[in-house]
Amino acid sequence: MRLLSSLAISVVWELGFELMSQLKVGKKIPSFSLPSTSGIHFSTDTIDRKTILFFYPLDLSSGCTIEARGFSLAYDSFSELGYEVLGVSPDNLKSHNEFREKENLPFHLLADEGSVVCNQFDLLQRDPPDEMYPIRRTFLVDVQRTILGIWTDIDVSTHSEDVVNFVMDVLEKGEG
Repeated sequence: MRLLSSLAISVVWELGFELMSQLKVGKKIPSFSLPSTSGIHFSTDTIDRKTILFFYPLDLSSGCTIEARGFSLAYDSFSELGYEVLGVSPDNLKSHNEFREKENLPFHLLADEGSVVCNQFDLLQRDPPDEMYPIRRTFLVDVQRTILGIWTDIDVSTHSEDVVNFVMDVLEKGEG
């Protein structure tokens, strides 16, 4: 039984590692469509400008609120540079709309109820006893869904600044 258990852990780890190794700069993000607080479904198949997708665990939690406020403060700069900002979490549209209204967020939020997209991105982790929730991760993608940047070690208080600095560096080098 122990051997079978070790084998199962190994297979799960290798599959997760394989997926994460596929989600790297220069590779494409998975195609998906989710309901948005804009009132329409967002689809990666119709991205018309570079997009910052930030995945977060929970509307109105302290860390997620700090992160969202940071992106709010940087939103005009991103928008002027031709970038879209979208937040993604497992919360429903009602919760997202309350979050946007309370925090006056200028960008839209995507509702990944059931965490299907979070699972596609291999972002789910288990919190005892058995609750699954997404880890914080941000992807910068172009109109072809190609990953231009990934942030994995996120400090919510400086994260939006990190993304702005990256975008400015890319623009300076003429890559953006």
